[in-house]
Amino acid sequence: MQHTFKFRSMLVPTGHKMEALEIIDNPHEGYRFAILGDFEADPWKLFQRLYAKVRREIARRHVHRTEFEWQLTRDQRLVGRIESDLDSDVRTPLVVIDGKPFTWNQVGHMLMTFEGFTLEARIKDTIEVLGEEEKP
Repeated sequence: MQHTFKFRSMLVPTGHKMEALEIIDNPHEGYRFAILGDFEADPWKLFQRLYAKVRREIARRHVHRTEFEWQLTRDQRLVGRIESDLDSDVRTPLVVIDGKPFTWNQVGHMLMTFEGFTLEARIKDTIEVLGEEEKP
């Protein structure tokens, strides 16, 4: 599948932010990546780091379609971006996994394959801050 990204670079109060946004009609779909460097960060190096992240992440799959609808891949790891489900009458999330939006019910259906297992959830910022150590 071909992906087209728009790259933006801007100074923000905390440093130099660079982001890659997949060009897609629906703002709740597609991939979105961002990194934050300090004010003196070399824009070319930031771009190279962000570009490598984009390539690495779009190559990784967390879900795949089966005869039983969407399921987690073999590594049993679910990573997605939390968005608002504007089509819902109640305030529920939409989770964008591998660039595709899934309703909370669809995510629940994927997790039912693992009934009786333990779920360990972690929420983290979508902006990768350069220079910060990865926390377990």
